[in-house]
Amino acid sequence: AESTLKEILKARDSLRKATEAIFEDGGHVRMDAAIKFALDLKFPHAPELPKARKALEELELEEKRIKELEEAIQVGGYLKEGDDVDLKTIDKIVGEIAQIGGFRTNDGKDCEERAKK
Repeated sequence: AESTLKEILKARDSLRKATEAIFEDGGHVRMDAAIKFALDLKFPHAPELPKARKALEELELEEKRIKELEEAIQVGGYLKEGDDVDLKTIDKIVGEIAQIGGFRTNDGKDCEERAKK
């Protein structure tokens, strides 16, 4: 019973730490591992699990927006004379991200900087 309690405490700590660091490099992998660890312990009611899942959803939304912005930059970017720049799509995505607090990952921040150039 003591080892089970230690494992549960470890799972809760892993979920807390993964949630706090979700937007750092490797956050997705750490969060997936922390959630899996809690569920493998048959601990689906860990108090930290809802917050961890919400943070993971926010990260996945940001990753989706990064991909959309990357595609908009690729398609609508200026490479040579005569190219069209699709600022509407780029501005729309950047605006949507701003409404939810802006990009929080390094990849997102880098992508936003490229979009603004």
